[in-house]
Amino acid sequence: MTDTQHTPGPWYSDLSGGRVVCDTGHIHEIAFLPPWLPEYQAERTANARLIAASPEMLAALGALLVTIDAQIAAGLRWDPETVAAARAAIAKATGGQS
Repeated sequence: MTDTQHTPGPWYSDLSGGRVVCDTGHIHEIAFLPPWLPEYQAERTANARLIAASPEMLAALGALLVTIDAQIAAGLRWDPETVAAARAAIAKATGGQS
């Protein structure tokens, strides 16, 4: 997980402008969520939060898999479908790198 190709975090949501941005000395717009009808504002806010949390979630999931792999090597059991789902999520987020 050290060779990330995405804009480094932290990312945060700027809901007043409908953007998810990263400030690495310069503001980088990560995503723009167009204004929707007022009844969709809660969904827009939730989507922005989810996008903004993505780098931290990816890093946490990668770290968790390192721990799980060590526990599996030590003979502990994990549900293989759960581990496969975590690996698939990382692969989806990284373009196949896990």
